[in-house]
Amino acid sequence: MPAQKQDLILGSASPRRQEILRRKGLHFTVMPSSFNEQTMIKEMQQLSGWRKRFFYQKRVKKKMEEIVFYKYKNLAPQVNGAAVLCFDTLVCDNRGCLGKPANETEALGMLRRLNNKNHFVHTACLFHCDSCIIIKTYTTRVSFKNNPDSVLHNYIAKVDVTDAAGAYKIQDNGDMLIKKIKGSYSNVVGLPEIFLKYTGILLC
Repeated sequence: MPAQKQDLILGSASPRRQEILRRKGLHFTVMPSSFNEQTMIKEMQQLSGWRKRFFYQKRVKKKMEEIVFYKYKNLAPQVNGAAVLCFDTLVCDNRGCLGKPANETEALGMLRRLNNKNHFVHTACLFHCDSCIIIKTYTTRVSFKNNPDSVLHNYIAKVDVTDAAGAYKIQDNGDMLIKKIKGSYSNVVGLPEIFLKYTGILLC
């Protein structure tokens, strides 16, 4: 792989995203954005409701692209000409969006809500290089098995669920819960690898 021509900043503290970039042979500096997206996530939760289901996922993706842009804007004064990658991942069903649970009790409620149903994992991605900004959102449909409560409790005991949107990590014992996915696996992890190819960052 050719050497990188430009410094790269990852605007995320996620170990999973860092692992994907390292596996691709990219060198980068971790500089998490301090932008607080919770208010905007609450706005997305208010978009839910059966009359809005047809438009809901589309509106969520638009709002997520706003979030990832604000994350970048928060970092922009500090990057000193480096290229920047920012991401935001949410788990959504027709009732609304699920962020990271505050505790294991909340995590259990999320897993029960997703159990034996389909939901969507959206990841908004931003790449900035020189004067170019590319923003794109990827979606994967995830189907949960019909898991008994004992499996949900067992999963929570094995995995740090408070560090994951929707209270699960596909790469960490995800097969305990998940029946199948349609779309990108790495998107569910939190960094769709196809975005790296789309932006050409693997060749920069």
